[in-house]
Amino acid sequence: MSEKLNMHLDRINHFIKDELLPFEQSNNIGFETDLSREMYRSVWAMSASAGILQIMVPEHLGGAGLNTRELCIVKEAIAASDAKLFLHVIG
Repeated sequence: MSEKLNMHLDRINHFIKDELLPFEQSNNIGFETDLSREMYRSVWAMSASAGILQIMVPEHLGGAGLNTRELCIVKEAIAASDAKLFLHVIG
């Protein structure tokens, strides 16, 4: 894996551990919890402020500029995180 990809994976892992999982716990979110739009927006805002939401955007538009293989690795790492809201980390 490239150094750039490792950097993004590290940032994502810290985001999930330090922000997303505590958010889920404090709001009693489970896999079958019905969430309001505001809850989803909160996750997207947290992800955006951590620089993760835009990871799929090309570099010339302010994103990470990852290729398809790297994006698959990122999505796999997010899905394996045990976060209930993993689908919403990168939009």
